[in-house]
Amino acid sequence: MRPILILLLSLAALGLALPNLKAAEDTVSLPQQAEAPDYKSGGAWTYRSNNKMLSGSRSNLLNGDFEITLQDGKRVVSQLDSGGQKADVSTPGALSLMLPTKGIIEADTQYFQFPLVVGKKWTAKFYSKPASRWLTADNTVTGIETVTTPAGTFPAFRIERYSSVSVGTVYVGTFNTDSTWIYFYSPQTRSLLRYHYQQERREGAGRNPALMETHDIELIKFDAGTPQ
Repeated sequence: MRPILILLLSLAALGLALPNLKAAEDTVSLPQQAEAPDYKSGGAWTYRSNNKMLSGSRSNLLNGDFEITLQDGKRVVSQLDSGGQKADVSTPGALSLMLPTKGIIEADTQYFQFPLVVGKKWTAKFYSKPASRWLTADNTVTGIETVTTPAGTFPAFRIERYSSVSVGTVYVGTFNTDSTWIYFYSPQTRSLLRYHYQQERREGAGRNPALMETHDIELIKFDAGTPQ
């Protein structure tokens, strides 16, 4: 009886150890730091964009499926129709942020500041046409999350960005415009997995903000090629 008892105890101990080992493996697999990505020609990333104006109007809303490729070191954004035909997009807007190329990283807007580590903070500036001046945005890497899109499931760095500006006109008086960005960078895809932007307007103290615009972009498939 004693050998059987020892065997049962050994199996029980092994069963308890396996989940702990799996948890340790999951922890190790999450990246603790992300370096700036390297790109080469030949990669392709396809995104689905949903851009809505809830107040006001704009002619260059980005809706539908878009493919981003790198050709001779340059980013090319094309809109895809239902038949798979491509049309170049001359003003890609937020779609230009999906791949943090050298030009995006070095721009004054600084949506990215590599290496990315949890807790990192920085301040960036950008020009606002409605406000007719340069504004500042506060950026924070708030954590690492597992993100699932049609392209797959990947650990990603969550970045939050916020900016607020007070605008005054002779017609409507003074109001605040608050802009919030939340986006997830994946070292494996070398791109953003998901992007959310919203703009709200507040008029006077104590009033609830009114949502003016939202923009959601999601990676649906990709071929990241190989780094340079």
